[in-house]
Amino acid sequence: MDRAQVVLLITVVFAVLASFPVARQSRKKDAVHGGLLAGLFHHIGVGAYLAILPAALVGSIIVGPLEFGIPVALTSLAIAVLALLLYAIFEQPARVGLAASEDRGWTEQDARTSGL
Repeated sequence: MDRAQVVLLITVVFAVLASFPVARQSRKKDAVHGGLLAGLFHHIGVGAYLAILPAALVGSIIVGPLEFGIPVALTSLAIAVLALLLYAIFEQPARVGLAASEDRGWTEQDARTSGL
């Protein structure tokens, strides 16, 4: 294995291992309502986003910035954007149903019938 393959393996392992707690934290903060595919694309997007920094730093230091670091970091960014776009496509129809059931706040009719 040459240096580029080792750095790529380190980057992928880091992204996979770090994506589980980060995706869990993100789902805790704002739940995924779009089903299995939305959750899958969310997790892939998180992992690809987390791979940007190690690819750019470690890849640039060990292999070289123009030969490995920047191209792999930009590729990881493109994968993250694409995965999160697909997540949004699957999540949006489920969010429309949630928005209709949310509280609209205090209306004039509520004020008239409250008895205050």
